[in-house]
Amino acid sequence: MQKKRMVLFLVCILLFSILCLPTAWAQSGKFSKLSDLSGKRFAMLSGTSFDTILPKNEAFTDHESYSYYNSDVDSISSLRSGKSDAVLLDRPIAEMIVSQYDDIMIFPEAISPDPYGFGFTKGSALIEPFNAAMHKLKGEGLDEELKAKWMGTDESAKVLIKQDWPGKNGTLRFWVNTGTPPMSYLGPEGTPVGFTVDYVLHVAREMDYAVEVTECAFDGLIPALISGKADLAGRAMSITEERKKSIDFSDPFYEGAAVLVVRTADVDPALLGEAAKTAETGTSFWEEIKSQFNATFVTENRWEWVWSGILTTLIISLASIILGSLLGFLIYLFCWRLGKHAFSAVDNIAGVIVGIPAVVFLMILYYVIFGKTTLSGVIVSVISFSIIFGITVYRLIRTGSDAIDKGQFEGAYALGYSKPQTFFSIIFPQAVAYIFPIYRGELSSLLRATAIVGYIAVQDLTRIGDLIRSRTFMAFFPLISVAIIYYLLGKLFTLIADLIQRRSDPTRRKEEQILKGAKIDV
Repeated sequence: MQKKRMVLFLVCILLFSILCLPTAWAQSGKFSKLSDLSGKRFAMLSGTSFDTILPKNEAFTDHESYSYYNSDVDSISSLRSGKSDAVLLDRPIAEMIVSQYDDIMIFPEAISPDPYGFGFTKGSALIEPFNAAMHKLKGEGLDEELKAKWMGTDESAKVLIKQDWPGKNGTLRFWVNTGTPPMSYLGPEGTPVGFTVDYVLHVAREMDYAVEVTECAFDGLIPALISGKADLAGRAMSITEERKKSIDFSDPFYEGAAVLVVRTADVDPALLGEAAKTAETGTSFWEEIKSQFNATFVTENRWEWVWSGILTTLIISLASIILGSLLGFLIYLFCWRLGKHAFSAVDNIAGVIVGIPAVVFLMILYYVIFGKTTLSGVIVSVISFSIIFGITVYRLIRTGSDAIDKGQFEGAYALGYSKPQTFFSIIFPQAVAYIFPIYRGELSSLLRATAIVGYIAVQDLTRIGDLIRSRTFMAFFPLISVAIIYYLLGKLFTLIADLIQRRSDPTRRKEEQILKGAKIDV
């Protein structure tokens, strides 16, 4: 009986294999048409609308899966490492990216036409004059001029026009995402350049407006418009009905196309044609390290970008530590003076704040609470992290104070000490000694936590690393460099904290320091 069951089981497996084998072969075949990519894994830049464009193409009928990344380079890395089957990109950006690699290509069939427009706040009075100036310049050949300039091979020509017009009508606050050339990217001076930026400058000159350019992650452009921090925003922003619910658009300034970037090895050889590439001669490990070092730090003086990012990170971190420590101490002192009800109220508020992810709390402050103000991203970052660190310090002081034997309060009162004298002379010094090792570790934690400020248009160390990766198409060296710098900065913070602890530790005082001010009869 058991043998019959075994034979029946094997027959079922054989039949199943026979029925499914053709399907498996089909799935493992090369891509020869768009429908072959139906149901595959797609990578895309966070904040873009490709996941709404793709299903509109009749070639895609199955349930595709999408992964969202913070940069085009990260999306491409996911493709090359096998985490995704294709990357959705705008054609001009895709063309620039695939020119840097031998193992990827643009799939011959485009997904759909994709007109790009500039986003404006809802009901903006700027749209009509902007469109009028843009159409006038189009008629004078602006499009062809800028395409030849920014999509050509002459790098020396890729310079923005100078803002030498009076700007009598005011200033346009233009927010742009920088990434891969040619639409918008960081130039040699670490400021946004590219087709899109130059386009806005030409139109602004025609309108007699000055232009203030702010770099931001792509998914921060629309929130900047909604909050009123930006007058217009863009890069290669598709005009979609979904976006029109939140913002208004100019007329299209560029007719692009949504395309797929795939691994060359996955494409049917009959489609390759001129896209077939010959692998480059391999380089040694040290040659590759040297090349990546030069691309990360030397080319276009990118070390200046890194240094600027380090300074921004240090400013935010140090200011947040100082202000947060003071805030935490004052909150505790306020509660200590008022009693347990104040502690309970503050604990509830603190619980809400720390229960919100730091990046969400930061964006709420920037786009909602301070959305209508002119406060810079750096200042809002300092406010955000000062509050978060202040809560940490408040909790540490409370923990340290609660650890002190209550008998010391009674002894101090018996000696005639007032309540404030007891706290400042006896309780607080002991609490600080108790909590300082934990406080020391929180300094490095705060430094690392500031890596999220790139979400609100702050070019800190992490954001600069991302921008360099978008220019070099290299992931290893920029990421490792940023990691090492953060590690060294964390060590610096720890050394400073250790120095302060040693200088303030009463057990390390010398005899003359202990007896200082004492009168001793011999």
